[in-house]
Amino acid sequence: MEHLPVTALKPVEQVQIISNALLPFCKKHWFESNKKIKFSYRNAPVCYLLLEGTVTIRRGKDSLVVSNAYAPTVLGLTNLLTPVDKDYYLRVESRATIAVIVANSARRIISEMQLWENVSALMSYMICRQASHSSRMIVKNNYEMVYANVLKLMREPQEFREGTTVAKYIQDRTLLSRSGIMRALAELKNKKIIVMNDGYLISA
Repeated sequence: MEHLPVTALKPVEQVQIISNALLPFCKKHWFESNKKIKFSYRNAPVCYLLLEGTVTIRRGKDSLVVSNAYAPTVLGLTNLLTPVDKDYYLRVESRATIAVIVANSARRIISEMQLWENVSALMSYMICRQASHSSRMIVKNNYEMVYANVLKLMREPQEFREGTTVAKYIQDRTLLSRSGIMRALAELKNKKIIVMNDGYLISA
C-alpha cells in the first residue's frame, strides 16, 4: 500500500515567505532532544520558526501527542489570535534549531507585509492534518485505533520511523495500555497486515 507522506502537502513556499519575513526579528535557540518548550516566553505568547529538527506538539494536561512537526515550519500561529500557552507545548524529538518571536510582533510584521494569505495557507494545511488525525481516531475498538496509528506512522518520514518503535509511537498518541497495544500489534503481525523488526515498523 502506498502512503502519502505527511509532509507531501506542506505549503513549503508559504512557509519560506513567512520565515524570511520574521527571521530578522527572531532570536535563535538550539535545543537537544526531550526539551519541553512552552508557547509563551516571559508570559507573552510567542511563535516559533522550526529551522532544523523535529518536534511534537503535545497536550498540556496529559502530554498526549497531537502532531509531529518537521523543519521547516512555523508553529504557534494560533497565538496570533488566541493564546494556547496552557493547553499545549512543544517537545524536541531530535536536535533542533528554533527561532522565537513574540506573537504581537509577528502579527504586526505579517500585517505590514500583507502575509495573511500565506499564513492562511499554512494554517489550512495544519487543520487538514489535524482533521485527518481525528478521523482516524473515530474508531470502535483498541485494534482499530492501533491500526489507525500504524498507518499514520507509516506516513511519517523514514528517518523518524527508524528511530521510534511502533508501541512507543502509539502510546504517545493514545490512552491505550501497553498490553492492549502489544496484543493488537501481534494480531496485525499474525494476519500479515504489518511487518515489524525489533519493534520498528517496516511496512503496512
